[in-house]
Parts: sequence; C-alpha cells; structure tokens
Amino acid sequence: MNTPESDMEQAKFAREWVRAHAAKKMAKYEKKLRRAAKDFFGHPVSIAYVKPGVMFEIKGTVEKTQAAAEREKG
Repeated sequence: MNTPESDMEQAKFAREWVRAHAAKKMAKYEKKLRRAAKDFFGHPVSIAYVKPGVMFEIKGTVEKTQAAAEREKG
C-alpha cells in the first residue's frame, strides 16, 4: 500500500523526469531551428520565447550570436 510520502516522491520524480525530457527535446528542436534559420537568413539567429509575466526571454544572446558569426567569417 502506498503511503502519502511515497506518492509525493513518485509525483516529484515524475515532474522532474517530464521537465528533463521536455528540456532535452526543446534543445534538440532549438538546434534544428537555429540551423534552418541560419540556412534561410545566412547568419546565426537568436530565439525569443514569450512567457506569462515576462516581457520575453532570449535563448543565445546577441553577443553570442555575433561571436559565432565572427568565428565563421574569420
């Protein structure tokens, strides 16, 4: 018989697993999106997310993008 503590532990494990799995999939999709955008636009791009309560969040700042572009050119 499950105790409330073990139920809480199982729920915590499930939440952590789902978050980790989602983060891994998002990283994979971001990589594909960056590659496609670079092919389309001809230069590296930044990805912005709109979140509730936050103006926006940028993945890969402009400085990182510019540094990558400079490495590629020179």
